[in-house]
Amino acid sequence: MQQDIHATAHIRTRPGHRDAFLQIMKTLIPLGRAMEGNRNYALLQDLGDPNSFVVTAQWASAADIHNHEKTPAFAGLVRLFSSGACKVHPLRTKKIL
Repeated sequence: MQQDIHATAHIRTRPGHRDAFLQIMKTLIPLGRAMEGNRNYALLQDLGDPNSFVVTAQWASAADIHNHEKTPAFAGLVRLFSSGACKVHPLRTKKIL
């Protein structure tokens, strides 16, 4: 039995780039939720830091998450990371307990 893929990323936006990040996420998350194989997709904000976020997603397979990563909306997020507007620490895991 194949296990779901859990993707988690801590994202910290640089000053002046929070709104651009949120605009992309307002498009990306609903699109991701509608994609085949998506089980969960959420954006969480640190209560003590308005520029610190956690993105969590759960996918049925690696192929499903790769399909999501090929979308234009995801490419917009990658461009934002590449510009230095955000710093991201991604982690892909599988549930073991």
